[in-house]
Amino acid sequence: MPCIIIKAKKSDRRADVEALSRELSCRTGIGLERINIMVDYYSHEDYFTRDDHLIILIFISELNKKSIIEQLSQTTAALSEQYFNKKENSSAVICNLIKEGHLLVNGIKK
Repeated sequence: MPCIIIKAKKSDRRADVEALSRELSCRTGIGLERINIMVDYYSHEDYFTRDDHLIILIFISELNKKSIIEQLSQTTAALSEQYFNKKENSSAVICNLIKEGHLLVNGIKK
């Protein structure tokens, strides 16, 4: 159950997060019901950089194979760049691996 947070600069245009989720599900084979995407829009004054790039944080279990995590990272970055109208290969992706027993979902420790 990956949780994906996309940090993007505020603009007049908003990305279609539902369509992004559907396409990510199709390309990775992860069920749509398991994908969680949130977008955190920041203002220009709240961010110290002159570039307008996406920062993507992915929280995922360490029990996933490295190849799956890499595929999810690359696919999420590529699709996010399309949906947010950003230059190809301009996003930073940070994967935060969750250790077994450190996740509580619906009252069940996983």
